Amino acid sequence: AVVSTQSTGYFRMMTVFEKDEEDCMTVIWEKTESLLTRYRKKIEMALESPNECYAGKIYGWCDLFFIVFSVFAMILETNPVIKPLIEAEGSIEAQISAIAETTTVAFFTFDIILRLSVTDNRISFIRHPATLLDIVTIAPFY
Repeated sequence: AVVSTQSTGYFRMMTVFEKDEEDCMTVIWEKTESLLTRYRKKIEMALESPNECYAGKIYGWCDLFFIVFSVFAMILETNPVIKPLIEAEGSIEAQISAIAETTTVAFFTFDIILRLSVTDNRISFIRHPATLLDIVTIAPFY
């Protein structure tokens, strides 16, 4: 099934691997550009247009997985049956909860740092509401 790409500003919806696509990691660049600039452009293309290459799709699906996983973990942690188990010091449930939280915060921190490092306009990126929400979400962990 062919599904079109829909873009709503900052957020992009991904399609399924429905066609043979050029890999975004084969971006054409100027010979005068440094190696770092070339890789920055490749990563930026993969992050901003996830439907254009496999690397972008894989990263987009990982991002989606961690978002869903984080929401699911938060729902479980507020369940009245499970909450006392998680709050019990040294319990396996508390350890699993801590590992889940650490893993998701680490991924979202990596995501923010990666996007910040490849964007052309850092001030605009930081001021974007979605970025501010991401920062506010992970800040209490640190």
